[in-house]
Amino acid sequence: MVFGGCLNIADIHIPDIRDSKAVKVEKRRKALCAAIEDQLLCATVFIPSAIINAKGHAWAVQNGPWAVCHQLMAVAARAGIDGAECDVVFDGNMQDDEHIDYGGVRFNIRSEVKADANVFECSAASIVAKVSRDNWIADLVSNTDAYADYGVGSNKGYGTVHHADALIEHGLTDRHRQGAASTLMHNRKAKLDKTR
Repeated sequence: MVFGGCLNIADIHIPDIRDSKAVKVEKRRKALCAAIEDQLLCATVFIPSAIINAKGHAWAVQNGPWAVCHQLMAVAARAGIDGAECDVVFDGNMQDDEHIDYGGVRFNIRSEVKADANVFECSAASIVAKVSRDNWIADLVSNTDAYADYGVGSNKGYGTVHHADALIEHGLTDRHRQGAASTLMHNRKAKLDKTR
C-alpha cells in the first residue's frame, strides 16, 4: 500500500491535475508526476504487505497518512521552509483536525472525503502515489519470474479477473495482502459458481 503527500508552499497550480483514477493513460500520469515532483514538495510511504497482513488494513489506512505527514514535515525542514503555515488534507474521514508545529512550520491537518478528487494537492499526491506504486511493481516484476503467473506485469497487481484466477490456481505469494487477495478469490469463486 502506498500513501503520497504534496505540500504546495508557493500556491502553484498545474493544469490537468486530478484524481489519479481519472488519469487513465500511464504515460500522461508519469508526465504529470514529473511536473508535480518538480514543483511541489512530495513524499511517499510504502507499507509492505507483510506489515498489513500482521497489523491489518485498518491499521495501514489509519497510520499511512500520518507517516506521510511526518515525511512532509521532514521534507519541508530540509527545504528550509520556516515561518510558513501549511494546510495538510488527508483523503477520507480519518481524524479530528490537528495543528502541529514542526521545524518552524505550522501544519494544519484535516481530512476530507473525496479530497483526492476535490483538493489539488490531494489529487497531485494520488498521482505521485500511483506512479510510485506502479514503478515499484515494474521493478518487482523485472527482477523475478515469481509473479508471472499472476500477470502482474500487465495488471500492476490490481484485482483483475486474470489475477483472481491465478490466485485461485497458485495461491498467495509473500507480496499479496491476505485480506484483499482472499476477498478477490472469494468473489471470483462466487462468480464462477453462478455461471456453472
